[in-house]
Amino acid sequence: MDADRARTLAERWGAEFATDDLAALLAQPGLDAVSIVTPTSPTPSPRSPRPGRQAYPDREALATTVEECERIIAACRQAGVKLMVDFHNRWNPPFHRARRAIEEGEIGTPQFASYRLSDTIYVPTKMISWAGRSTVAWFLASHCLDTPALADGDEVSRVLLRRAVAGAEGSRDRYRDFYQTTLEFRGGATAFLEVAWILPEGRRA
Repeated sequence: MDADRARTLAERWGAEFATDDLAALLAQPGLDAVSIVTPTSPTPSPRSPRPGRQAYPDREALATTVEECERIIAACRQAGVKLMVDFHNRWNPPFHRARRAIEEGEIGTPQFASYRLSDTIYVPTKMISWAGRSTVAWFLASHCLDTPALADGDEVSRVLLRRAVAGAEGSRDRYRDFYQTTLEFRGGATAFLEVAWILPEGRRA
C-alpha cells in the first residue's frame, strides 16, 4: 500500500517491479501465480482473478466470512484458475513429524489433543496497527485449526466455543481477545484449542 516503501524494498532485494496498484501488478506479463500474504483486513483476495493466474492465499488473508469465501471460489471457477490455500503448518517440522508418527502407527490412534497458540498484548497494541479490524481468531486460529484435523485424519462434527470480547457494546473498537474451542471429530477424538493475544508482556507465549 506504500509505493515508496515498495520501491525501496525492490531496490534492496533486486525485484524487477514494485507498485502500490493491485491492478498494475496483476497486469504484469509472465505472471503465473499470486501469493496473497496481506493482513486480514483489508485484503486483496482473488475476487476477480484473470485466466491463467493461480492464487495462493495465506490462511489468514483469504476472507473473514463464509459468503466472501464462496464469492472468491465462484470467481476462480469462472476464470478457470486454481485457488490453493497455504496450510503451511502442515510442513512445520514438529507437526509434520507428529503426522508421520500417527500415519506409521508409532503412537496409535489419537484420542485427544491440546493446542495453544497465544501472543502477548504487545502484538495487538504495538506490533500491528490493524488489530481493531481483525480478531485473534483470524490472526492466530486460522493457522492452527487445520493441524488437529490433519493429525486425526477425521472430520470435525461439532465445535464448542468460548470467547471473550473487549470494548463497549456497539463500539467500533470492540474485538475478541481470546478463544477457547473444543473440536469433536466424527471418529470420537477431541481437540482443545486456545488462541489469545492478551498475555502479559514479558511472559513467553
